[in-house]
Amino acid sequence: MAMIKIIITSILDIINPKRIYIGNLYKSNFSKNVLISYITYPFFKGLSGHSNTQEVLEIARIFNELEYNVDIINYSTNIKKIKFLKKEYSIVFGLEPNFIKLIKKFNPQKSIYYATGSHFYFQNKAEQKRIESLNYRKKSELSSVRYVKPHDSSLMADAVICIGNRQTKETYRNRCNQIECIRVSAYSYFPFQSIINNKNWNLAKKNFLWFGSSGAVHKGLDILLDIFKETPNINLFIAGNIKKEKSFMSLYSKELFNLPNIFFKGFINPHSESFKKLMNTCGFVVMPSCSEGMSSSVATCMHAGLIPIISKETGIGENDIGIILKKNSHEIIKNEMLKSTKKEAKWIENESKKSYDYAKNNFTIKIFSNDFKKALIKIL
Repeated sequence: MAMIKIIITSILDIINPKRIYIGNLYKSNFSKNVLISYITYPFFKGLSGHSNTQEVLEIARIFNELEYNVDIINYSTNIKKIKFLKKEYSIVFGLEPNFIKLIKKFNPQKSIYYATGSHFYFQNKAEQKRIESLNYRKKSELSSVRYVKPHDSSLMADAVICIGNRQTKETYRNRCNQIECIRVSAYSYFPFQSIINNKNWNLAKKNFLWFGSSGAVHKGLDILLDIFKETPNINLFIAGNIKKEKSFMSLYSKELFNLPNIFFKGFINPHSESFKKLMNTCGFVVMPSCSEGMSSSVATCMHAGLIPIISKETGIGENDIGIILKKNSHEIIKNEMLKSTKKEAKWIENESKKSYDYAKNNFTIKIFSNDFKKALIKIL
């Protein structure tokens, strides 16, 4: 199966070389060149449901605006496959696993590591602790899903641009030369006014949404399933592409599929009417993640007015919005959710508006662009 996937990928790369490398994106003729190691598909396929697709377009645009010829390589491509158009780069920017290889190959004047999450040491340790806790509770043998292979990118780079806040930045202490934090962008798909006009706040305050990508245990879904199993009077909606995590799905099959207050939706595109319906149904987004950069999924839900109940590790807010969990423990999370259901409907509505306003003022592509450009100029 793995070999078939490799063969298919190789054929697709031959058919469409832009999947792995795009040379001189803007056909410009400046004196300086930048090589970006990140995702390439938004440049030929367009936007998807993830914020990184709109962000990479802005990153390339900003470099070009600062008079750099822009080349882009897919961050995980074997660089031996690439016939690079240029021999010299003023800047190498981007992600592992190619970032260090590209620095060594081109020896640029400036190297900038793009950190989309917490430092790998912090992340790996935090997830391992979660996995061990779950295996102890359930007598199971689950393993890490979001393990990051150790690397020296942040130390080797001249500077780091990090998506996150002070919490995220702290994980890079003594692990980089210079770090500049920027805010994540999030899509605002939702007509917020119509959502709040049509929402039944007394019902919504009993409905919680977990909206995440891979790494169910990493993002605290196991803790939530244990809690909602005990609390039949409140409801958990789960939107996330976790079906590939077969061991987790098997371990929690009863909670995911056989409890009347837990609704597993699987992957739902934020563009869809189904997702909009979830935004109308739920009052809160709950995300007790153990490690993030800045959670784009939480930011997206806040654009629809969902009130965040989140760990400080999500990188969202600093005790100035929603409920920041003091600890990601079963009892604390449970108590905070149950307290929230006892609030008056008017309080829920007001907090929803605050959540929307915070997202509108912090998590847009325009703000991301401004943050990125300022950080880049400061580094250069």
